[in-house]
Amino acid sequence: MYAIYILKNNKSKRFYTGCTNNLTRRIDEHNRGQTKFTRQKGVWNLIYKEEYKTSKEAKLRERQIKSYKGGNAFKKLIAGVVQWQDASFPRMRRGFDFPSPAHRSVHKTVGIV
Repeated sequence: MYAIYILKNNKSKRFYTGCTNNLTRRIDEHNRGQTKFTRQKGVWNLIYKEEYKTSKEAKLRERQIKSYKGGNAFKKLIAGVVQWQDASFPRMRRGFDFPSPAHRSVHKTVGIV
């Protein structure tokens, strides 16, 4: 299983979107300062994740989320209100019709879930 995830840093109010096949390990790496972007920025908390069966699907979804980061689509996503069948849902270029994730969950609590 592959996961795309969104982390939030409560200190800087910044977000980080990534993709991994081991979410627990990857969050630990972020919080230990082993990744360039999240290094020296304090604790990162998981606020959102989606799981996919293949790496290709997860990476395409990660790229899609990064393409609308900071806009209304991103705000709706982290608020948990994006509807997968909504006709206004942004699609990837090249006509890729994005599949529903194998598992989608929104974490609104502070701390690693």
